[in-house]
Amino acid sequence: MEPGHAHQEKLTHTRWASFTVFVHHEKMTGPTFATSVFSEYLRGPRPALSAEVVESICAAVMRKPGMTLFELLGTQPSEHADDIYFLMVTDHLYVDLSRMALASPERVQVFPDRQMAVSYATLPPSSQQFPHPSTLFMRVGTSLCWDGKPWTVLNPGETEVTLLSEDKQLRALPIEAFDTLLREGKVTGLLSCESSNGEAAAGRLLEKASPKHLETALQRYRALGNPAEAVVSPRTLRRWRTRFHAAEASYGNGYVGLLPDWNACGDRTPRIAEQAESLLETFIVEHYETFKQQPKREVYLLLEREAERQHLPAPSYSTFLRRIARRPRAQTVRKRQGPRAAAQHEPFYWELELTTPKHGDRPWDVVHLDHTLLDIELVSARNARPLGRPWATFMTDAFSRRLLVVYLTFDPPSYRSCLMTLRECVWRHARLPQTLIVDAAPIFGARILRRYLLTTDARRRQDPGHSLAMGLSVRGCLAPRTPNLSLTCLAIRRSPSRSD
Repeated sequence: MEPGHAHQEKLTHTRWASFTVFVHHEKMTGPTFATSVFSEYLRGPRPALSAEVVESICAAVMRKPGMTLFELLGTQPSEHADDIYFLMVTDHLYVDLSRMALASPERVQVFPDRQMAVSYATLPPSSQQFPHPSTLFMRVGTSLCWDGKPWTVLNPGETEVTLLSEDKQLRALPIEAFDTLLREGKVTGLLSCESSNGEAAAGRLLEKASPKHLETALQRYRALGNPAEAVVSPRTLRRWRTRFHAAEASYGNGYVGLLPDWNACGDRTPRIAEQAESLLETFIVEHYETFKQQPKREVYLLLEREAERQHLPAPSYSTFLRRIARRPRAQTVRKRQGPRAAAQHEPFYWELELTTPKHGDRPWDVVHLDHTLLDIELVSARNARPLGRPWATFMTDAFSRRLLVVYLTFDPPSYRSCLMTLRECVWRHARLPQTLIVDAAPIFGARILRRYLLTTDARRRQDPGHSLAMGLSVRGCLAPRTPNLSLTCLAIRRSPSRSD
């Protein structure tokens, strides 16, 4: 007799008593386990979650309602696992713990709210099934799934198939036995290319969907789960349900089929004949975008006459104006008024990178000024005492990409470095640039520097604050072309002090 039953017999003869034996898997299941887990998140003060983390987690659940807790934990960084459970406690996310224990995250489904969970439970299953491949193409290295474990085909022979498990165990199966397992579905191929492409396409559609699209899809999903409370016609519900099942079969996610396709609304077919379209483009390029600067109305009258002569329907004047407005403004102004006038409409480049196009109408028109800390350590020639890393101030012409001035100093960047660089520029080249581009560092906004530039008629343009850190743009422009930037700076510093 077991010790527990023997003790029960002893207690039964002495006094009225009984007991119940709980096995291990009956302990702390369902809501009891969840209550014990959630109580840890309600104990003591807890810092508030950032809005970015809450939005990221809720957006992941909204894009795929009913996803398992295990999948949700996989979509977020590991440090946000506690945040997911905390959102469940605070009712930002909903899980039905009466159906599945929280200890099995691969089976627990997560929803944005309770109403969404009810809709998911009442929504009828799809009658369309995912297409399963009827043929398995086996070759050396093909991955299979047998009884939930991955296997790799080593030798697909004529009489038997040799498989290799994860723990390097070999298993040889006769062809007849392998065919039987394959027909019964016990041996399957891993995720096929079609399903992988479908899930990738669904992910792209969900990524492009705006919050308004996701909210509309969520409302349609709830209407399918509660048809009695829906405010749309039964025909609309049938259409939504058909789209849901079709997306479930094509993408593996029926929620994608409920996204509204507002971008595809309307008749987008061109209403202008191809010959008229070509004629419109020709008159814009050859008559409007010229140095004659003909007015739009005159060019349109010429277009109408030519269309009448060729027996073509002329486009309307509003269509003519819209086509002109769609063309790049800088390109149109350059063809009509020249490059100087087009410079006002071209994008302004605050940073100087290798990929930055040449800007400025001529040398000395636009010059960039920036500081950087060199990657060398200087030592005194007298007593071998380390002096530290020097700072270099670069003045680079944006048109020719020439280094006009390189000023070296041990002092950290300040308005003194800027003034010394301008002094060196005047001493070497006997002039100053017309426009000086600086970043958002406070040293470039010093009053003495602004006053000096005003007295010399040099314009100072300062980045509003979205540029790179100090020196990164200069190093990114020079370092790939110069293996040793520091030696180059020293060589430039020792070059002749005055240009001829």
